[in-house]
Amino acid sequence: MLRIRLRAIAERPFRTLVTVAMVAVCSALVVSVAGLVTSVSGTADRVAAQVAGTADLEVAPAFSGGTVPDDVVDDVAAVPGVAAAAPTVQSAVTVDATRALLVAGDARALPFLPPGLADAYAETAGTPPAEAGGEDTGPGPAVLVSVALADDAGLAAGDTVAVRGLTGVTDARVAGVLPEEVAGATVVADLTTGERLRGGGDGPDRLLLALDGDAAGAGGGERALARRVDEVLAGRAVALDPARRGDAAAETLQPLLRPLLLLSGLTVTVAAVLVFNVVSLAVAERRRYLAIQCALGARRRRLWLGLVGEAALLGAVGGVIGAAVGRPLTAALIDQVPPALASAAVPTSIATDVRWWVLLGGVGLGVAAAAVAAAAAGLPVVRLSPLEAMGPRDVVGEPAGPVRPLAVAVGGVAGIAG
Repeated sequence: MLRIRLRAIAERPFRTLVTVAMVAVCSALVVSVAGLVTSVSGTADRVAAQVAGTADLEVAPAFSGGTVPDDVVDDVAAVPGVAAAAPTVQSAVTVDATRALLVAGDARALPFLPPGLADAYAETAGTPPAEAGGEDTGPGPAVLVSVALADDAGLAAGDTVAVRGLTGVTDARVAGVLPEEVAGATVVADLTTGERLRGGGDGPDRLLLALDGDAAGAGGGERALARRVDEVLAGRAVALDPARRGDAAAETLQPLLRPLLLLSGLTVTVAAVLVFNVVSLAVAERRRYLAIQCALGARRRRLWLGLVGEAALLGAVGGVIGAAVGRPLTAALIDQVPPALASAAVPTSIATDVRWWVLLGGVGLGVAAAAVAAAAAGLPVVRLSPLEAMGPRDVVGEPAGPVRPLAVAVGGVAGIAG
């Protein structure tokens, strides 16, 4: 039976190619859209893990491009149960022509951070640049750059770079290169230098908090303490959960994702309609063969499952091709994200991160779309009467005119373009 199915597929190469191609397009588009979401959320989570570290809560400005006022820093630090509060700068900047993340802080930020970044903070906060592995010569404030930024921009210790912040350009001196543990394009400076390079108003733009809900006077657990911090902020700033940065970044891209999701849904629909037509044509062409099989005692359900399996095989091939194409398509889609939208989502370059379950879902979607469409188109086989099937009309009850694959393909392409 399998040999007959494979031979039937091979006998109609154009029809097979159109079906596989359509399912591949469907799978690739879905994988690329899902990959964009996982890439943005993954980048945001990595940024949060790197710059927020072990913080239980963050305090951010009430509006984009703002700062956290000094009185807010003092009021939040005085809340019972706030074990530590560290003002920091976390802002998107452009170093020469390369987009990077500026992080800055002082000794108060050290307990929150991973070892590599904590060491870098310690160096910028109190160690002369010459002892940090670079040179202390040349004009401008000293900064440390990550290995990725040094490679992308061709930087070395002692170079002078132009750092474009929110309101202008400031020259800075590269005092050294950070350890490899600091990922991505990152610039590290002390808190005062970070505020200067970022531009805008005075003060930090992030306040990292360590909470101790069991402390005397805290009045409950960490959730209750977070609500108390919200009350103290009173609209002057907002409290955020660092663990939700990925979700917040994905929500920022909703204006871009909605039309892409709509296009993905239309593509899946067109692919399913195409498979339905192809299977209907296959049933019409094989009605005499199917009638003979039924007359010889073949179970109709088995014949129906054979048609579904044939379509599922084509769907699997198309799904695998689509998943393979989906990853580079994700990278191309990331490059097309408007800079303003990308900056609002994450303060650094978006790294392509297509998870394994996204690829597996793309393959599964191709199989499911083909199998469901084939199951619907092959239902007449279950009610197949050998006598009717040997007659001049096909099993779906329509005149036996051909359904041309070229017309189906053109209709599918027109559906996507529309």
